[in-house]
Amino acid sequence: MKNSLIFSLLRYLEYGLVAFSYIIVAKKVGPAEYSKTIPGFLFITYSQYLMLGLNQALIKAYSTEDNEEIRRVYMRNTLYYIFLVSILVVLAGIALLPSEMFVYISLISVMIYFRGVFQTLLRLEDKILGINISNLAFSLTYFVLVFFYTDSIPYFFAAWLISLVFANFFNAFQAFPIINRLGISFNLSNIRDLRNTILPQIKSGVKMTLIGLITTFFLTYDRFILNHFSTDHILKGNYQLADNIAGALYLLLTTILFYYYPIILNKGSKSAEFRVKVVKYGSVGVVLVSLAIIAIGPFFISMLVHFFPSYENISEFLIWQAVLKINILGLGIGSIISITSNKEFFFIKFWLVIVTLVMAILYLTASLVKKNFPLHLLYLEIMMLIVSNAVFLFISKRSLR
Repeated sequence: MKNSLIFSLLRYLEYGLVAFSYIIVAKKVGPAEYSKTIPGFLFITYSQYLMLGLNQALIKAYSTEDNEEIRRVYMRNTLYYIFLVSILVVLAGIALLPSEMFVYISLISVMIYFRGVFQTLLRLEDKILGINISNLAFSLTYFVLVFFYTDSIPYFFAAWLISLVFANFFNAFQAFPIINRLGISFNLSNIRDLRNTILPQIKSGVKMTLIGLITTFFLTYDRFILNHFSTDHILKGNYQLADNIAGALYLLLTTILFYYYPIILNKGSKSAEFRVKVVKYGSVGVVLVSLAIIAIGPFFISMLVHFFPSYENISEFLIWQAVLKINILGLGIGSIISITSNKEFFFIKFWLVIVTLVMAILYLTASLVKKNFPLHLLYLEIMMLIVSNAVFLFISKRSLR
């Protein structure tokens, strides 16, 4: 509990610095210019799925497997694969991103790949303090660069990239001794074996990736719709800032889950009683936090608008963005039950049907409702999430036994 508390407090400091950095940039450049960050945020988010869930598969293997060789092979395969996917994401950035920003944004994705694999290793070896040091190095560097040197969106992404490079020096310094201790070697024979040994890992990772992709869809689809249907850059800048602030809250609440996730997987795979507790306390927590946001949100927004008058429209979006993020967090309840009972494909098939319905309904809504359609998107997405999650947990009750 002590380690968890220290970890959480330091993560909260990190998230607070990053969230404040977003606000500083947004205030400096104004809502119309800030809307240009939307393609970059979306590219960085979705490019992470090129990793095919290998980090998540590694976590599951460490949490549920006692075979040390499987762990070693999974780690080696992940490190090999990350070099391949880094090349792919740079090529994708050249093809898809604005010319003045593609280098920064694509390399940000690459640095996040390396940070992910290094921190996964530190996490599994219980080197939590090392993760905190790296993340604080990132957030402090990022805040300083944004505060003193950033006055445009390309500089914003450049500051992000420089901060990640700096933090990854800390990650690499701490992770390499562990890699050596585990006896992970890199040679030609390993590369030849990679094709065979990586297939089980990819199979497990793809299932985890699809689960994560469903969550990411709900986190981002409203901005795809807004970017497609609206030409109002001020509106989009307000909406993106609301998403950033609500996203910071989402990250705060996932911090404890991040710390305990391997433990939850281990206990959930062995105990039906534990799975029942996950559903019970998780569902109550989502409801209570959602109600708290609705109750206290207006007071926070009034202070925010006072200091950032050019973002006066943010009050229309921030509360419901935060409620949306918390109910997306509720998806984690069903995903944990599915993973621990080895029924990931059932989760995936159910939610792919829901995703298809949400895509169609939100697109149709944006097409037909011209006035305040972003708010209608939020209302509909929240309602569909609540109903769908309740139905999924009800029909999954056998997995709790």
